[in-house]
Amino acid sequence: MNKVLLLLGCSVLLAACAGPRERIVLLPDKDGKVGVIEVRTAAGTAELKEAYAVARVEGDKVAAEKTDAAAVAQRYGSVLDGLPARPLRHTLHFEFGSDRLTAASRAQVPGIQADLRQFPAPEVVVIGHTDAVGDAAINDRLSLERANRVRDILVEAGIPRDQIQTAGRGFREPLFPAKAGTPEPRNRRVEIKLR
Repeated sequence: MNKVLLLLGCSVLLAACAGPRERIVLLPDKDGKVGVIEVRTAAGTAELKEAYAVARVEGDKVAAEKTDAAAVAQRYGSVLDGLPARPLRHTLHFEFGSDRLTAASRAQVPGIQADLRQFPAPEVVVIGHTDAVGDAAINDRLSLERANRVRDILVEAGIPRDQIQTAGRGFREPLFPAKAGTPEPRNRRVEIKLR
């Protein structure tokens, strides 16, 4: 009887000591940039702010470790291979007050069409923007017209219309802030996200 209680007590103790084990890895984006992850447990906190940093959690303890791309690829290669492809992003620019692409942006269209072929069933988000010249309602309408124009170009390239979402943001999300009424050609754009 005492041996059974001792064995049961040891089993409970071992189970309590084992606790859950987890590893959290901070991966960089395609440009190599990272944010910050704070991992908290009852016994502590670990902050990850460098690419490939790892937080190791065992029970209620947490510890941060430094590692590198090669070590992460070796340990988690099969997991990383299973991740979906990162979205591709393109930006096209427009002539003032219209849904007509600039010459430089027209030249980018074949490359975008080639990128689309990488995705067997692409999901495409197209968001139109304007600069801060003119009335808000007119800019809202123009930004949507720009998004729809790019959608039409993509449909002509063989992408089903129902796989393309469009939206117009007017001048509410400038890449380059400018005072109201100030022309800024770099804000007359459509952002395309392919995944």
